[in-house]
Amino acid sequence: MLLRLTVLAPMFLALVLSGCSSTPKSRPEALAALARLWDADVPARAYDEYLSVEETYARAESFTEKNDDRMAEKYYRLALVKGKLLEEQIRREEVKPVRSPAAGVPKSLPADQLPGNLPEPDRQITDGPSFGVESGPAEPDRPIENQPLPGVEGAVVDSRPVGDVSRGPETDPGEADQSRRHTPPPVIKSDRIIGGEELYVVKKGDTLGLIGAKLGVSWRYLAKANNLDPKQHLYVGQELRVVNRRIVPKKVRNGLVINIPDRMMYYFKQGRLAKSIPVALGKPNPRDVQDDDVVWHTPTGVFRILAKEKDPIWRVPPSIQKEMEEQGKEVVSKVLPGDKNPLGKYALRTSIPGIMIHSTIRPASIYGFSSHGCIRVSPGMMEDLFDEIEVNTRGEIIYKPIKVAVTEDGRVFLEVNRDVYDKKIDFEKEVKEVLRKNRATGKVDWKKVDLVLRNKLGIAEDVTM
Repeated sequence: MLLRLTVLAPMFLALVLSGCSSTPKSRPEALAALARLWDADVPARAYDEYLSVEETYARAESFTEKNDDRMAEKYYRLALVKGKLLEEQIRREEVKPVRSPAAGVPKSLPADQLPGNLPEPDRQITDGPSFGVESGPAEPDRPIENQPLPGVEGAVVDSRPVGDVSRGPETDPGEADQSRRHTPPPVIKSDRIIGGEELYVVKKGDTLGLIGAKLGVSWRYLAKANNLDPKQHLYVGQELRVVNRRIVPKKVRNGLVINIPDRMMYYFKQGRLAKSIPVALGKPNPRDVQDDDVVWHTPTGVFRILAKEKDPIWRVPPSIQKEMEEQGKEVVSKVLPGDKNPLGKYALRTSIPGIMIHSTIRPASIYGFSSHGCIRVSPGMMEDLFDEIEVNTRGEIIYKPIKVAVTEDGRVFLEVNRDVYDKKIDFEKEVKEVLRKNRATGKVDWKKVDLVLRNKLGIAEDVTM
């Protein structure tokens, strides 16, 4: 069994924390080490050890965000040492992959479809981050790595090249609308299909994790789709191709619908979709989960908004206090409002015990599976929702990884997401059933259906015959 890095790390701490330079020179190497671990499917083999590397890198990123280059370099070097230790341990143990791609599957798939995928920053991962702090009480959500530029190699998802733009003057971070230039997509005549294809123009302060959290896409997918080099940084004015086309899973007249597999919350008013909001949800099971382990899934079911709380106090549940103790962290029962409170500035208390919809101090964790069950929303979007939504609003949390929509002109779109909570879904059977219910069985190209089913990208694709 793999030796936990959380035990090995202190042995190397003195080495890593000594002689650091004033600038974070180790950042590219640490980032490349993370990329190698991911590409080797290490998360599927050594979840906790890989997460330790990610958490250390995330801490380094938080210091970079604060312009504390000295501390950032220390943690980048620690992440690098942890990563190399884990690589060496994997080689010695000669751990075989959990599974290999099925016959006919392309050799290079988007990284968020690799076996044993970890929750995303938000990860996932996440995901410059503002969620890291040097000291203070433990937070209810496990840190997820924010990759300013993850190291990924392989096939480009969309073969069309990203525009080559020159570095111009830095844009105002507040000019969000100027950072998204839409390309004219084919007209899709359906009120159930949202999003599409666009070019996102990088602005000051952007990272892949923050862009992914904002648009509801995986930062790993962004990296793959744009053929990004792990040793380069994003720059102001850079164009990134984004595909975030998805199918609304359920329509209601008024209220919220949260679909766990696609990590989205849909807000309806008077029968119309008013907002679609990327969220972070409860963690999946670790690979070595035991019967008596606490599971941090977001539960399904109907609920109502019981209260709206500005500057909420986080009252730490006993189960999380126990986790703090087991992890050697300071055990606290309450966290007052402030920049160390993981609930952020706004919270909606629901009728499901222990489940809140709240903002976060880790915005790059959005669009991942990283919480202890709560629904986490980026600060800006949460503030807007908080202002609009009323107490007693109805909501429902559902688990619907497969979605189909038929457009007005008869085109069939299929979206398939991963079974992140391992509910043992028979995807092939479920796809056929959903197509049958939509009277679309005879309208599809089954080769296209099979490709969408195998890739599970969470993107609505045209599978019309």
